[in-house]
Amino acid sequence: MAEEAFAEAGMGDDTAGEGTFFESVKTSLPGLDMFDPSVFDIRMVMGVLACVSLLAYAIFRLFVRKVVGEDDFFADLGISYKDFDMPDEVDDYYEAKENPDIASDAGKLRNALLKRAIADIPIILRMQNEGPGIYNMYQQAMIGEKEWHAFQEAETMISEEIESVQNEADEIEPGWSQSIWPLAMQLRTVLVQRREQAEAAAEKKADEEAEAAAAKNNKAAGGGGKKAAASATAAKKAPAAAAAAAKKDDGSDDEMPAID
Repeated sequence: MAEEAFAEAGMGDDTAGEGTFFESVKTSLPGLDMFDPSVFDIRMVMGVLACVSLLAYAIFRLFVRKVVGEDDFFADLGISYKDFDMPDEVDDYYEAKENPDIASDAGKLRNALLKRAIADIPIILRMQNEGPGIYNMYQQAMIGEKEWHAFQEAETMISEEIESVQNEADEIEPGWSQSIWPLAMQLRTVLVQRREQAEAAAEKKADEEAEAAAAKNNKAAGGGGKKAAASATAAKKAPAAAAAAAKKDDGSDDEMPAID
């Protein structure tokens, strides 16, 4: 019976090839040849998924950049470059350069330029450290166009500042442009170390003064405590003494224990 059923379905004969069973299934789904491998080509599926993913990512970037661009989140973290400006030592140098007394003295002008370079170094180091992260955040739509353009403008400003310092150095002393930045870095390191040592010494002195004041207060509190304890003891003994005196006056038994 089973053989006849398979035979009727076209599955019992290997020579059926394009038997009636497969033909019936194929013809029952008009417009979709599910047995055609091209219909389920993995490349088509991956292509559709890639297109959908790119579209979703583009929409995400536009949305996040619009939102983040109006947010002060990164400004609150202190990594915003919207209000970036050069240090005051830049203007101080040009004011010194316009002063005839300083401009005529190469040593004073040299010192003014060194102060300018030393003040620039923290900004240069900051941009070197934060630059790759800012770029990655921009690529991942974590910062908006305004923040990105602000960083680019700041980067341009500091590049021009580095070149300007080198040009000024060569005007003061030809060839000094090659060594002014390493010298400024060394001087800044010394200044930072001295400041840290001074802060540590001041903190240590403050701690010592606080400990001395606490010890003095404890000592004063300890003396007052002894006086208070003596007064309390005297107060406790006073009723006993009074009772003993009264007992002696009325001839009561001397062996009666005193009342504390």
